[in-house]
Amino acid sequence: MGLPCRCSGFCGLLLLFCLLLADYFSAASSRTSSGSSCDGESAIIVVTLDGTVYSLDPWSGEPQGFFTSGGPLVSSSTKFKLPDGGIVDNANGSNEMMGESIVVPGLDGMIYTLDKEGKLEVLPATAPELVFEPIIACSSDDWCGLLVGEKRTKVFALQPGGGQVGWVLENGRVSSVPG
Repeated sequence: MGLPCRCSGFCGLLLLFCLLLADYFSAASSRTSSGSSCDGESAIIVVTLDGTVYSLDPWSGEPQGFFTSGGPLVSSSTKFKLPDGGIVDNANGSNEMMGESIVVPGLDGMIYTLDKEGKLEVLPATAPELVFEPIIACSSDDWCGLLVGEKRTKVFALQPGGGQVGWVLENGRVSSVPG
């Protein structure tokens, strides 16, 4: 039994942004008779779920360059608060579970609990909603917790053609300028 596909406004915005980029670069570029880009400065930028950014030739689709942006587009916290007040840091990537289930973000923007048997339950909030308003949620095994979202942004300025990073703007401040 599959889960219904729900796409939050974020997914639609991301798709619209990609389509606008593709339209902009295709309209701004001209072709030679061989079908290649005239100026060598055009690119289509694609970001994969693991956070890798690829620069592609708009006519051939060949990769021109890539870099890792610092992490996946969606992730869950590695720290959990125990009922006795202690903190468990799960940064080592183990499959330690809180109670009988873990909370995981979905690529559709929804939040899920996953139990040890592999049963997935949808929680009553999306990842974008949790940024603005935390909620208390309970799973079927009667484990309850406060869900809080966080939004981090990075803007990468890419050099035309090869896709090398010119500078990075992180949370409103320039965080790096390659040498």
